[in-house]
Amino acid sequence: MSKILPLTNALIVKATRAAIFLICCCSFAAVKAQGPVSGTFTINSNLPTSGTNFQTYTEAVFSLLDGVNGPVVFNVAAGSGPYIEQLNINEVPGASAVNSITFNGNGTTLEYTSTSSISRAVLKLDGAKYTTFNNLVIHPVTTNAPDSYGWGVALVRDADHNTIRNCTINIEAFRTFSGQNYIGIFVGGTDDFPNTNGISNCDNNIIDNNIINGGYEGINMNNYAGNFDISFTSMDNNQVTNNRISNFINTGIYLIWNKGTLVQGNDIQNANTQNCTAIQVDEKNYNLKINGNRIHNISTAAGSVDFNFKAINVANCPASVSTVNTISNNIIYDIRNTGEQEGIGVTGSSFVNVYHNTVLLDNAATGSGVTTSGFYYESNIKVNFKNNIVAMLRQGTGYGINLANAGADFSSDYNDIFVSGTNVVGRRSGNHATLAAWQAATGFDAHSTSQDPVFTSIATGNLKPTSAAIDNLGLFAGIAFDIN
Repeated sequence: MSKILPLTNALIVKATRAAIFLICCCSFAAVKAQGPVSGTFTINSNLPTSGTNFQTYTEAVFSLLDGVNGPVVFNVAAGSGPYIEQLNINEVPGASAVNSITFNGNGTTLEYTSTSSISRAVLKLDGAKYTTFNNLVIHPVTTNAPDSYGWGVALVRDADHNTIRNCTINIEAFRTFSGQNYIGIFVGGTDDFPNTNGISNCDNNIIDNNIINGGYEGINMNNYAGNFDISFTSMDNNQVTNNRISNFINTGIYLIWNKGTLVQGNDIQNANTQNCTAIQVDEKNYNLKINGNRIHNISTAAGSVDFNFKAINVANCPASVSTVNTISNNIIYDIRNTGEQEGIGVTGSSFVNVYHNTVLLDNAATGSGVTTSGFYYESNIKVNFKNNIVAMLRQGTGYGINLANAGADFSSDYNDIFVSGTNVVGRRSGNHATLAAWQAATGFDAHSTSQDPVFTSIATGNLKPTSAAIDNLGLFAGIAFDIN
């Protein structure tokens, strides 16, 4: 373990090729490492700074200025804090898969109030690599003002192989000044407005098992690069898994210009909502796997119903036969808004497989003239819709399959499209109320059925079908596991 020399109430800024700059909102003790460090240290605000303890996160990160020559672990003392700090961590010399850097938060709180549009996050990994934050409560303290910013975590400018796991991010979400000032976790190329040009190249990061509550967007992964070719700008092989995202204003998970991203096992809810989308995939995403997510509890709070909702929407993604995007094994239910509802939508995209999903739209209340679609399709090429269950039980006229146009090489088969009341199985150049009418008019769904799936327990979210009529109906489509 390297020796750490404390310096009281001093800020050390050392110019190295991989300098680490930290901003803190209070007086603190800074430390300087004598050469690369390794070993296990504590962060405890109740103990003095020493060779093995730091009073702040800021001190701990300053100890990395000269790099690492082995694994480094910082264990935060449970019950200490809150730590009122803003951290900006750049690439640390020597960090690698073996010489990793880990912060174990032990449930302590890191919080900060930002009024800077170019430094919005409480925790920013700016080019940092092989760094893990585990079991930390992150609280962007914000105000209802246009110059208030509330990002929990930001990974920017080639931040690779980092992990944010088991953390809780709580964000106040003000309706007056919302926009993208408030985001739970942002991965992208710019600290300023997320949708401006900013090539990220942030690859192989893991966002796993976090709770994100509030904000304009829960998770935003944005590699928007203007007119640059995607082959030079893609953000590759990131994972967004097993997170619980709730009470966002606009979007639960937003993806733009990603490649090979896995979005799996997330639980997305929004009881207090306005017009919003649970998962939005926009512009030049390739090889995505959106699998096994649960989207539910939408507009269930009083006064939150008069809005439109989309569960999963893929737009303007021109994939190819070698970069197919796959939407599979997602469960969508308990959608209570009275405006438009869309289970899964694909528009302006190519090479999308929609397999083994379950969509239940059964809200009795609906607004006048609104559109309800289990699956919506417009202006696409080579889209496959197979082995899905769509139950359209909503009041009014809804569509199990809603084709604005058929596109080239659209394929739909081996589905269960169940409708009741005045809902119809499909729409294409007119409504087709029954499966037989739909088959005759379109030639689609030759092996599909229209049977009540008889879900095990809608009230508890168990949408496993019990109807023998649809047992083993599907055709193997390359997905090894069928959630329902």
